[in-house]
Amino acid sequence: MTYYLFRHLPSHACKIVLRVTGTDLKTNRHAFVRGDFLVRTCECGDDAFGQRLEHRFISTAECTANCMGAYLPECHCACNGNNHGSFYDMEVSAH
Repeated sequence: MTYYLFRHLPSHACKIVLRVTGTDLKTNRHAFVRGDFLVRTCECGDDAFGQRLEHRFISTAECTANCMGAYLPECHCACNGNNHGSFYDMEVSAH
């Protein structure tokens, strides 16, 4: 499954991070493209920028809270990106 992590620039006051599946993005149209970025409106009202989660290589490193709480798009552990940023999973409701 493809995941995207949405967050603000580091200097932004809002620290909300969301993990959204590619299916949810297509089905519910939660984001739009601006240049090279996916953009969605955050709960704070400002735009949050999304990046596709990438698993760089196969590793036997244990998947820990560091992976599940990550907000950058690279995963380097044995979960192959399945748990990466999962603390920020977005509950999707149909509109």
